[in-house]
Amino acid sequence: MTRGNSDVVLSVTQNEGARLSDSSYGTLVDKSIDDEVLAICVGMRKDIPREHFRTLISKASEVVLEKVTAGNRAAVAEVARGLDRHHRVGSQRSQARTRRARSAARQVGRRRGL
Repeated sequence: MTRGNSDVVLSVTQNEGARLSDSSYGTLVDKSIDDEVLAICVGMRKDIPREHFRTLISKASEVVLEKVTAGNRAAVAEVARGLDRHHRVGSQRSQARTRRARSAARQVGRRRGL
């Protein structure tokens, strides 16, 4: 994942049959900070390790959170747990992001009847 251009990285990430290492997930999460499309694809993978998912949602924009939770019902609860953890950290920036993300997660949950 460190050598491919953005098209290759996105293609591999979208391939549900591709088996990714823990290290590859770390690289993908880092690359997704500046790429909402990649962030959505990474977050929607069913095999993303919990630690990397938490890192992704802690850095994700509202748009990414909404799309990830809409595409992965189990992610709604994970987002809420991750956001609670980040909320306790107490930084003002983290708290503002937590409020926006919780709002997005609730809206998605309402739309899906969760």
